[in-house]
Amino acid sequence: MNQLEQEIERLIKEEQEIVITRIDADKFIESEEQEQSIQSIICLTYDKKLEGLLDICKKINNQVLIIEVPFHRVFSYPKGLPGFVEDFKAAGVSGFHILDLPYEEQGQLLVHLLDEDGPCLLQEIAVSSGDRVPSILQTARGFVWCNDKGYSESLSVLPGDYKEYYLYAVGAVAMIPVILDFNVQSKEELNDYLENANGYILNK
Repeated sequence: MNQLEQEIERLIKEEQEIVITRIDADKFIESEEQEQSIQSIICLTYDKKLEGLLDICKKINNQVLIIEVPFHRVFSYPKGLPGFVEDFKAAGVSGFHILDLPYEEQGQLLVHLLDEDGPCLLQEIAVSSGDRVPSILQTARGFVWCNDKGYSESLSVLPGDYKEYYLYAVGAVAMIPVILDFNVQSKEELNDYLENANGYILNK
């Protein structure tokens, strides 16, 4: 069990919501003021060469780290996939959210994520996932990343009842916590959906 999984387990045992703060890595400056405004888990988003993100991660000491990076950046990492995993594990990263990662390509990365104490690949379930949800969640660790957009973002505007049905369907098969990524900046925007989830991602 890695640091992310341990923190999630702690929050659930204490009956606390899981709040993950998403912030642009370039804007993250570790300070007492910022630490007080951020929950224990942060997601650093970054779309440039990953060497720059690696340097940022190495400077962060008091947070549980997730990185959100594009598929093409990971698969073009100079040291290959094994080097990507090892470098970011050494920098204290517990979870990877890989944007636009094709399901068929996941196996190439998962073979390097077999260490139970190492980083995990956070599986994303979009509203377009449909009948593939059970198969996607077979290897899921950490939490289920629920996105209200389709991968093309063409489904970003949905009726509320569809979102509720989608979350119910995910919760019915998920064996790990369900976290909402509905692109919000306050909890109040999620009041209609939190009954079917364990927490949410807050944009900073």
